[in-house]
Amino acid sequence: MGEIMLIKHVFQKVDYPRDRKSIEHIIKEYDKNLNHLLVVKESNKLGKYVLYIMSILIIFYVFNCSWVSIFVRLLYIIPCALIIICNSILILQIKKHKGNKKLQYKYKVFELIFISMFIYIGTFFIESILFSRKWGDENYLEWFYVLVILCIVTFLMARVNAPKKFIKKFQYQENKLYTPSSILTSITSLLICISYYNKPYYLVLIVSYIILILMSGLVTYIFFVYRQYDNIQKLKNADYKF
Repeated sequence: MGEIMLIKHVFQKVDYPRDRKSIEHIIKEYDKNLNHLLVVKESNKLGKYVLYIMSILIIFYVFNCSWVSIFVRLLYIIPCALIIICNSILILQIKKHKGNKKLQYKYKVFELIFISMFIYIGTFFIESILFSRKWGDENYLEWFYVLVILCIVTFLMARVNAPKKFIKKFQYQENKLYTPSSILTSITSLLICISYYNKPYYLVLIVSYIILILMSGLVTYIFFVYRQYDNIQKLKNADYKF
């Protein structure tokens, strides 16, 4: 009975129990996506370590921007520092509980959140270089509020559409496979291309804002997919095993 409630809540367009093939396809695509996501290449590990080191250096830089109030600086430092701590704890948990796919999946989701936080604190870094002491607290706060409002709107839209998108991607389609590393590579490539323009910093800042807003929607959807992990396991272990 619990599985029927689950399917009706998340998989609303699935005609259970008659439409067994749709459930089979959802499970197959979910497992395929998960197995691809959990493959870690050594080159990717090196890139992540570099990114973590850069993040820590930027945190120290932001902390030392004394012409900006400590309140504004903490708005940028705390989220980035927290995600680094969370990821470090997850790494320790994964080492302790080897083979736990759900923990590994959670870490991949948090890696994506970390990339978002890296871009977020990077916007302050670029702003401080471009505007230096010309900007006061009001300027930083104005852009912070704009960014937060746009990210919240994107989050709400993504969360409302997440169940429909999940069904569309996992029930009816072959999923495009990606990893947080591939997303980071795409973002890095884009920013490198922009750097070839004359005085690219303003363009880099604008693109960073846009990427961050889009990432808030992407992270929301991917977190929703991660939250379905236990639901998928319930379907796999139910009495109508596939």
